[in-house]
Amino acid sequence: MSAVKTLDQTESYQAFVNGLAVASKQLQELTGFDESFAFAARSVHQIGLNDLRTHFHSKQDQIYVLDIHDDQNISGTAGIVINPINTRRLVSAILQEELSAEELDQQISDVIGELSNILINSCLVSLSQALERRLSGGVPYTKASGLDQLEHWGCQPHHSFILFEASFSNQEKLIQGDLHIVVGL
Repeated sequence: MSAVKTLDQTESYQAFVNGLAVASKQLQELTGFDESFAFAARSVHQIGLNDLRTHFHSKQDQIYVLDIHDDQNISGTAGIVINPINTRRLVSAILQEELSAEELDQQISDVIGELSNILINSCLVSLSQALERRLSGGVPYTKASGLDQLEHWGCQPHHSFILFEASFSNQEKLIQGDLHIVVGL
């Protein structure tokens, strides 16, 4: 059995940047916007469960997760943490339609699920290439509401995570926000 390749922080950061570049192109194709989403990777670091909880200030944040598997039967979870206030604006801009609040709420799960799918899987492919391992993810789903619920998706106090953080914007649609991808180790 060959040794498992690991990445240092710089390599992880570069893989994240590469994944975001791919996601940006895919989002431009999906939305048809003249200008795609611009992502600015800010940080990649390892963090414990308690620190992860306190890192996010809103208990209302929604977590869209997907399960990760690799060619060596190692599994984990990746998730995007999204604040509901930013979510409505983002979904409205992506759908490019005037919707009532009720209609918009009905679309949020599907649109954010697809957005999560593109972002997480683009970053996973890039990490997979850097690690020289085949990582794959499933379809994102809402697993918890608020980071205080992480134990309900298999996380324990002794677990650690890699937290990928970036800001995003689309000047054409006047959208901006933060992206947090959490990968359980």
